[in-house]
Formats: sequence, structure tokens, C-alpha cells
Amino acid sequence: MMDDGTIRMFEGFRVQHNIARGPAKGGIRFHPTSRSRRSRRWPSWNDLEVRGRRHPFGGGKGGIKGRSAARCRAPSSKRLTRRYAADLSDLFGPESDVPAPDVKHRRARDGVDRDTYSMHERRTELAVVTGSRSRSGAPPAARRPPASG
Repeated sequence: MMDDGTIRMFEGFRVQHNIARGPAKGGIRFHPTSRSRRSRRWPSWNDLEVRGRRHPFGGGKGGIKGRSAARCRAPSSKRLTRRYAADLSDLFGPESDVPAPDVKHRRARDGVDRDTYSMHERRTELAVVTGSRSRSGAPPAARRPPASG
């Protein structure tokens, strides 16, 4: 449901490529071209990128298609993100697929997908989304203790 009370349908998707090395890792786009031919190739590009850096991840990419999805105000944006995460919560997880913010990902969506996953799992899981901010708004690096030694 949108802010004005209307009901809209959006097309969401998630594509994974080569999860043999580890969980898929890639962004969630809110963009009108999210379901184009190019967006289906992104996971393989992500896979090559992380392989080149010797990271133990596969490639992944997902999104919600539609001009209105990219332009949603905060309340609708949160509901849309929560519905997307709820529908794909069986796919997400630290061992299977770790999504990240991407194009048109607004501050209102920070942490909503992680919170939704945690609710479905009935436990707090912080490692399910990369790039999420804490409740205080501090970036993840600011919350880590300094390196010892």
C-alpha cells in the first residue's frame, strides 16, 4: 500500500551466480530498469569481481522494478523493502545470500531487510546484510573495536 492509500504491484527478483565459493553477495536495486537483460548479468560480474579479490563469495543481485519503487517516500519505501525481504527471507542468510544496498537505496531502508530477516528467523542476525547502519546511524566500521596489537 502506498502513502496515498492506493495499492500497487511491484515485480521483485533475486539472481545468484556461483555460490560454490560461499554465499552470494550483491546489491538490491530500486530502479525502473531492474529487470533488464543487463541486470541478469550483474551476478556473474559480481562473482568475477569478488573472485579477483579472493573473497569467499559468489555473485548476487536483486531488485524491485518500477519508477514508483525508486521514488517512494519513507513509509512506502520501508513497507516495500520489508515485503521484498519477507518474500525472499528463505533465500537470504549469512551462509546463502548476503544482499547489500544499491541504486536508489534510501536511508529509510537501512536495516529494514536485516530486521525482517531476523523476525522470520526469530533471532537477531546481524550478518545477513552488508552495508547496513546501526540504529544510531553509525557506519559498521565505527562500531567495531580497534584492532589489537
